[in-house]
Parts: sequence; structure tokens; C-alpha cells
Amino acid sequence: MKIRIGTRASALAMAQARLAAQALRQKGVGAELVLISTRGDEDAASPLAALGRGAFTSALSRALAAGEIDLAVHSAKDLPEGEAHDGFYCLPRGDARDVLVSAAGRAPVRIGTSSLRRAQAMARLFPAAQVLPVRGNIDTRLGKLFAGGYDALVLAAAGLSRLGFADARAAVTFLSPAQCVPAACQGILALEGEAGALVDDAAARRAADIERAMQRALGQRDPGARLTRPENLHLTLAFLGEVPPGREAAVRRAMDQTPLPPDVAPVPAEPAGFGKGQRQGWQ
Repeated sequence: MKIRIGTRASALAMAQARLAAQALRQKGVGAELVLISTRGDEDAASPLAALGRGAFTSALSRALAAGEIDLAVHSAKDLPEGEAHDGFYCLPRGDARDVLVSAAGRAPVRIGTSSLRRAQAMARLFPAAQVLPVRGNIDTRLGKLFAGGYDALVLAAAGLSRLGFADARAAVTFLSPAQCVPAACQGILALEGEAGALVDDAAARRAADIERAMQRALGQRDPGARLTRPENLHLTLAFLGEVPPGREAAVRRAMDQTPLPPDVAPVPAEPAGFGKGQRQGWQ
């Protein structure tokens, strides 16, 4: 019997589902992919903020509950923040950083992103740049970049790595968490369904639990973002603004109640899997 893995039909979603399938096969369990359309896929025009959390995950969860699939693969950062992580398992975390993908030879004057968090970071790093909204999967966004609609895009490093991105027309700049704070759970794949227990990575799941707890404590999704780090075995908060008024006690409780275990791995210091695309460092 094969495990039916539910996934969106985008190239990135399918690449991520194949990672889950590969992990299961290494445990001696067969797997097959089942394509499912989500609200976020069907509405490519509305801003992401207008679609709300769950736009890319709810349809998969419903298919699991209906018995149409055995396992749903989500980008953990897309999960509705009000839901507990119970019932979710995780694959090992990928690179949590964001990257600036620029058209080779062009300065980042028009920067595309659909994220308020990333938009505010770009406004700080490039105060003279125009930050513009952009929707679509990674291939669609890159097509808009190379067609001249943008000079640069802000994308997740893990997504590009999982796609094996390499294009001589692009210059890839890795952004440190100090330059662009990653979203909570960025780089983590969440597996919904009991089959996920076979391939669960405890360190990634612990990091996801901590970062989602901090989301709830902060009482905001964007631009606040936070990232678990192993230094001193505690949660390091990093966000673009101040803690919202009235949330200080909740944030302190979350920090006190969620110390990091010593086996939590740091965010990778070096990129992986990007092929031969150009790289450059913006200061």
C-alpha cells in the first residue's frame, strides 16, 4: 500500500512533496502524489494579505480529513497561526533565510515582494527603491523579473534550493536575518497526518512549535517575525518593530516556557543546491 501525499500543483510544492516521498521510501514505505488545488492557487490576483492564512493549506487539510489523502505537505509558515502544531510532523529544516534575486547587471530599483515583512526590510536596505507587489509561483515571478517588470525579487532561500535554481541571468544575494528577518517557520516543511511520524525531525518540529508560540504571543503576523537560534539555549527574538503594546507579558512567558534544547541546529551558514547562478553581496 502506498501513502497518498497531497500537494499543490506548483513546481515548488511538488518538489517539497517529493522530499516527503523520498523520506518515506527510505523507511521502506511507498508513496504517490495527489494534486489538490487551493484557494491561493485559484486566486492569483488578490494580495496575499487579503487571502488570509490557510489559503494554501486548508484544502489539503480538508482532503486529509475526508480520507482522500494520507499525508498533506505544507510550508509550515503558511499554516494558520492560531492552530496548535499537534498532529503535524516536520522534515529537517532548510535554509531559513531570504534571498534577493536580481536581474544580472541591474540595480535593485524596482523590488517585487508580496510580503509586508520583506517590503519593510527592503525599504530599510534600499531606501531609494520602489517596492512593488508581485503574485504567482516562483517560475511566474522569475518570468516577470526577466521580462523587465522588476529589477529584483525577494524569495525564500529554501524554495530556490529545493528547485535547484540556477540561471546565469540572475544574481542571488543571501540576506542575513539582521537584514531581512525570516518568517516564523520559514524553511520548515510540515507533514499533516500520522504517516509523518515515520520521518519526523524533532529539532525542526521543536523550532516550529517555538516560533508559532511566539507568533501567538506577539499577537501579529507581519512585520513581526522571529527565528529560533541555538545560542545560549534560549529563544532570540528578532523583529522589525517593537513588541505590540500589551503583549510584553505574553512574549516574556513564551520566552520563559520554550527554551531551546541543545540539539536544535543553527540556520545554515552557507547556501546549498543553487547550482551556478551568480552571487553578489549588497552592503
